Amino acid sequence: MCRSPSGKGRIMDNVTHAALGFGVYAIWLSADQNAPLSLQHAVLGVSLMASECPDVDVVTRLVSRTLFLRTHRTATHSMAGIALMAVFLTWVWRFADSGHDGLLFTIALVNAGVHVLTDVLTPYGTACLWPFVKRRFALDVLFVYDPIFLCSTALGLLLWMSGESLKSDVHIATLCTLLWLAVRVANRWKVRHHFRRHARLGKHLLACPPALAPWRQPFVLLLENKDLQFGEVSWWSPPRVFATFRTQPQTDGMDILTRSDLGRSFLQLCRVPVAWSEPTRTGVRLCLADGVFRTGFKLPFYIWATVRTCEQEDEGNLQLVEDGLSYHAVSTPLHPGFSLEEIQKRLL
Repeated sequence: MCRSPSGKGRIMDNVTHAALGFGVYAIWLSADQNAPLSLQHAVLGVSLMASECPDVDVVTRLVSRTLFLRTHRTATHSMAGIALMAVFLTWVWRFADSGHDGLLFTIALVNAGVHVLTDVLTPYGTACLWPFVKRRFALDVLFVYDPIFLCSTALGLLLWMSGESLKSDVHIATLCTLLWLAVRVANRWKVRHHFRRHARLGKHLLACPPALAPWRQPFVLLLENKDLQFGEVSWWSPPRVFATFRTQPQTDGMDILTRSDLGRSFLQLCRVPVAWSEPTRTGVRLCLADGVFRTGFKLPFYIWATVRTCEQEDEGNLQLVEDGLSYHAVSTPLHPGFSLEEIQKRLL
């Protein structure tokens, strides 16, 4: 799975990747149960470390939020990055079993690759072809952290601990995981099937995976007038629209947000920008969230910038006071969007 930009779900994320790493180890062990104990320990250590290594870039959060937004899921999640990590882990674990370098390298490469693949399945986006292609790939099949996916991957471990056969445990856990992925893919097909008529009208549709509730499939629909509609489709009901966002008035506010490094970095990652403004004691706070990560009526995280009037005309009469990244979930704003006229009225 992938770690949410807000930092929430990090424990769930690490446990999921570790469960996948243990699953790769179990598949190997089921095929070679007579392997020496030293080799088993080496393969298990490489599997667990390689399944977590791509997320080593989270240390950039200690430097700045901007650096984290720019670098997370780039170099360490690329094909070149995981190959280098596989070489390093093979060298580290040679002390446990030095006669199987090829096997240890393969196990490390597979586990790091599984980590990147599961991240690509989420909507956050992963630059797996960096530095040759800087585009972030996102298949929007799984939410940023998926408890049911975690349970399906950990099922084999629980069965093994209860004394079941290792091979049958691997088959059951793999089947449950593939079944859950099939449900997610089917939901995406269903929502696109409902809106295939709108697609012919030139409208853009984005299916966003929910955190739970496999019978629900949230969506974001871009209308011809550039407005955004948020809603969901369920297995037994037609599409329902919960909110409509105006995107046209956001241009002025976007220009203000791009004055800060944080705003520019967030806008590079943001796929469905949702903006609103609110008054504060020192001015007006401009807020921007990514609608892809909307859970129900909540936006789990957003960036903000406080502005106030200034005398310099070249700054558009607005001065950026401070900015930040909020991890507090907020309800869907009733009057989204902000134009320069709206901001100036609130400052009067």
